[in-house]
Amino acid sequence: CKEAVWAAISPFTDEPGKNIEPALAALEVLDDHLRGRKFFSGDTIGYTDLVAGWIPRWMAAMEEFAGTKLLDPQRFPSLHAWACKFLEVPIIRDSQAPHDKLVERIKEYRKLHLAKLK
Repeated sequence: CKEAVWAAISPFTDEPGKNIEPALAALEVLDDHLRGRKFFSGDTIGYTDLVAGWIPRWMAAMEEFAGTKLLDPQRFPSLHAWACKFLEVPIIRDSQAPHDKLVERIKEYRKLHLAKLK
């Protein structure tokens, strides 16, 4: 999932916001797995939730940077609900960087990437 999302909307891809179909297919797998569950492991947060924990914050910031919405609540209701629940866990909520700071960081990464290509 990470590779597909990264290829679609990362600041290091040639055209952020393009080639999103593989990312949508990967997110669909996660959405299907979460159907009827609060977290990947059931009612409590587990290892897979922590591994996928970049999705609610980093992916949202990369979506804003790329001008592309991947985690559509209509298309992926279970994954979207999981993302909201995950961010409500106190230790997760209290340790997250603010969204605007992540977007700024991604824009800085993009500038550095483009400068290296010159």
